[in-house]
Amino acid sequence: MIIKAILFDMDGTIIHSNSVWTAVIASLVGRKNVGLFYEIRSKTPGRGTLRTATILQSSFGMEGSLEEIGRIYEERTRDYFTRSSIDFIHGFHDFHKHLVTRNIPTSLVTNAPNYALDPLKINLALASFFGDHIYNSCTVNSTFKPDPAVLLHALDKLGITADECIIFEDSLEGTTAAKRAGIRCVGINSDDNLHELEQADFIIQHYEGLTIEKILMGLAQSNQRA
Repeated sequence: MIIKAILFDMDGTIIHSNSVWTAVIASLVGRKNVGLFYEIRSKTPGRGTLRTATILQSSFGMEGSLEEIGRIYEERTRDYFTRSSIDFIHGFHDFHKHLVTRNIPTSLVTNAPNYALDPLKINLALASFFGDHIYNSCTVNSTFKPDPAVLLHALDKLGITADECIIFEDSLEGTTAAKRAGIRCVGINSDDNLHELEQADFIIQHYEGLTIEKILMGLAQSNQRA
C-alpha cells in the first residue's frame, strides 16, 4: 500500500476535546444528568443541533422553542470552545512533522459544526497543520458520520482514492464512516474507548513514535489476522 494522504478526525483523535462537549451538556442539564442525556441521544433519531434541542426540551424540560434552545446550545458550545484550554494528543505534533518530511498531505474531517470548529481553527492554528483541507459536517450539508460524505469530499479535494489513504478515528461513528468509504482506519484509544474501535484495522494509544512504516506494519498484521 502506498499512502498518499492521511485523514484525521478531530475530537478525541488529534485533540483532547471530548470533555468540553461533556461540559457544555453538563451546563445545560446538570452534571448528574450527563450520562442520561447521552443515553437518550443514542436512541434518538436525527443529528446536530435540532436533535440536541429536542432532547433538552422533551427530556429535560428546557423552556423555549426548539429554535431558541438550539441557539442557546450553539452559543454555549462556541463560548466553551473559545474559552477552554485544549491540548493536542500526545505525539501529534511530531507525527505531523514526520508526515511533512515524507511529503504526505493531511486533511481534517470532523463532525464538529462550525460553532465548535471555528474557535478551534483560531486557538489551535489548525490551518498550520491542514491548510485548506479542513472539512466538517457543514461542508457536506450537515451530513454527519457514520455517513462517509465528509470523508469522500476530502478524498475528492485531495485528488486521491480511498485505497491511497488512511484515516485516524476514535469513535464507532468514525470507524463506521471509514469502512463505508473503503478507507483503512487506525483507531486511537485516547479516552479508553476500545469498545468503539472494533472496526478499526489496528489501534494506537497515542502518536508518540508513530511513523509511516509502523502504520504499514500494523495494517499488514491486520490483514494477516483477517
